[in-house]
Amino acid sequence: MVASVKLWYEAAIAAIRSAPDFEVCQCGRPVKVRVTVALVPPTNQRLDIDNRIKPVHDALEKSGLIENDDQVKSGEQVLLNKLVGGAPVAVVTVEQLPPTFGDAMVEIPRIGGRTQGQ
Repeated sequence: MVASVKLWYEAAIAAIRSAPDFEVCQCGRPVKVRVTVALVPPTNQRLDIDNRIKPVHDALEKSGLIENDDQVKSGEQVLLNKLVGGAPVAVVTVEQLPPTFGDAMVEIPRIGGRTQGQ
């Protein structure tokens, strides 16, 4: 592992573990979670947000907040602009989902080649 990546994981895991109520918020299986990530990059250089999300999910797992990143069933990612004079940051919110999340799917019937309500 590249040294800078290792340092990032160490810092991310320490930040997660120092969050308020970390001990009572740990989510073992079968708990499903929603993860929202707001990223403030270090520069205005273009970047692919998808490449930034997996390490965040891995850090949540390595910190012990979630048991496995396959528990992430929903989420949102926001890429913000660099803050002038500010440091790069990831603001992460983890919410527990109801046990039945994703279980009930409803099919909307098509009427005359159009979905009802169009």
